Amino acid sequence: MNFLYRFCITCSVFWALFGPAHAETFTVIAYQNANPPNNIRNLDHINSHSGIFVDLFARIEQLSSDKFEFRFYPVSRALREFDQGLVDIEPGIHPSWRQHRKQPGLYSIEYAKSTEVFLFNQGKRVSIKKPIYLSGKTLGVVRGYVYPILTQAFESGLIKRVDNVSEFFLLKQLAANRYDQILIGYDTALYYMKREPKYKHFEVGDVVSELTVHMRIHPSKAYLLERLNPALQQMVANGDVERIYAKYR
Repeated sequence: MNFLYRFCITCSVFWALFGPAHAETFTVIAYQNANPPNNIRNLDHINSHSGIFVDLFARIEQLSSDKFEFRFYPVSRALREFDQGLVDIEPGIHPSWRQHRKQPGLYSIEYAKSTEVFLFNQGKRVSIKKPIYLSGKTLGVVRGYVYPILTQAFESGLIKRVDNVSEFFLLKQLAANRYDQILIGYDTALYYMKREPKYKHFEVGDVVSELTVHMRIHPSKAYLLERLNPALQQMVANGDVERIYAKYR
């Protein structure tokens, strides 16, 4: 009887977190210009997409009763929409990237890591261990992305930062020798280098940063963390997250 009682209590807690009585639909940011493999815009329709974030939330839906709808915005607008509470979730974020925003947000448990690297054209790779090694160089980055280790070098003018709307366009301009080098997510570099023949000879350089990533939640939906965290924890433990990432490498 004691075991049965404990079992029923456990079931009740699980049902409280994941049961249909609490089911809701939450909105999730998807960058309009896409940032594969996190978000891949399919060519047949502007709002048809796939990628890591789509697969992650599809799995979360299977583990919970909640639904998730993606909203497509450029990066700058997406950040404003979150500040104003018009979207609920920004996926794949480290807290330091948003600490100076009007609304920093709340964060889920970590579920993966984001690794940023230098990327060069064939034969142009050099070792860059400190910002001073980039003195006088032009560095292509995505508008709105934050790199704390390089902030002072950008602000002092030691390195010329040139912003672009997406990693897709950074890669195109690197191929056209518009930049000396670019900063790009490691998974993104692998995704394009594997699928685009014109990029397969790019050379991966030093790691700039490796940080945990989380789901950033607007405080108005703080209660979502009680359901989101157990789902993410289960996905990490049983290998779901790793399988999703590996699919796009």
